[in-house]
Amino acid sequence: MDIFYCERNGEAWREPVNMGALINTKGDEVFPFISNDTTLYFASNGHLGLGGLDQYYIKLQDGALPENLGYPVNSRYDDFGTVLFKDEIAGYFCSNRPGGKGDDDIYEFRISPPDSINIKGTVVDVVSLKPIANALVTITNDDESVVQTFTNKDGNYTITAPYKPVVKIDGEKKDYEPGSAELTTNPRLTDFVAPPIMLKKIDF
Repeated sequence: MDIFYCERNGEAWREPVNMGALINTKGDEVFPFISNDTTLYFASNGHLGLGGLDQYYIKLQDGALPENLGYPVNSRYDDFGTVLFKDEIAGYFCSNRPGGKGDDDIYEFRISPPDSINIKGTVVDVVSLKPIANALVTITNDDESVVQTFTNKDGNYTITAPYKPVVKIDGEKKDYEPGSAELTTNPRLTDFVAPPIMLKKIDF
């Protein structure tokens, strides 16, 4: 069994096209699912895996390679039929692993966020949009502890903080009113670029 795709031409479908050796093997490739039009999920017993059918994903771009979803989504048994919600944080899959109610059962999964994330950003003047050097950047954690850093000569900063769905980043510097920016994160990622923090110079 191989995976094919078809292109829609008006109201009709063109002939199926085999997705090639990057995805298809001498084994079975089954249960394709497209997430957000960018990522193909499928099950295979022909790629290197943990045993039986394993689940893989591949970014639909030149040069990308299939990646095994790994444990605990995959096991020594047959794992297949991944379906993700639109936010790509949770979904369902099927498995005949021990502990189910029958042979093939449906399982729900949710992606665990990383312990920490890396954030890059810039502090700028709200009027001129010029970068502000040596501005203090602060992130306050849920336990009220803080992580801090300063911007470089180009107004850029890099900071590592505990993961949160929404991170508030505060900026301040002498002779400026404090400012802040909010970053919405994704538990699938560890590196983010924050919106610029804009500071307004105090008029004396």
